[in-house]
Amino acid sequence: MSSGTRGPRWWRLYALLPLVVALFVAENGLRISRVGHQGIQAGIVILVFGLVEWWLSANRYELMEQERRQTRDLVRGRHFTARRLITDHAEDKARGAPMFRLPPGGLRHTLEDTFDLDIPESDPAHRRPE
Repeated sequence: MSSGTRGPRWWRLYALLPLVVALFVAENGLRISRVGHQGIQAGIVILVFGLVEWWLSANRYELMEQERRQTRDLVRGRHFTARRLITDHAEDKARGAPMFRLPPGGLRHTLEDTFDLDIPESDPAHRRPE
């Protein structure tokens, strides 16, 4: 782990699988009644759920920290400062660039995958650039 933080002890959770298999194999070899087998199987399932709950409570802090770091990195990757947005807008305005840029086909061709627009061709505000 980075910066000295330890993560969840996943190997302890993974170690439960061979333990469960071994318990069920040992249970299968017992010579007891059908009801006895069902009781032991139910006990194994309850034991496994208890061990998973114990693992979750023992690793609660590490799991929350791991989630927090991943979320922080995701947000940090898409972070824009207000100063940068204002500066970019001011530069565009100084060049006389429009605030919104439409593709050469205009609005009709931008949205044609979503729905069809019925814009009259005679309307000067909606003419295609030439």
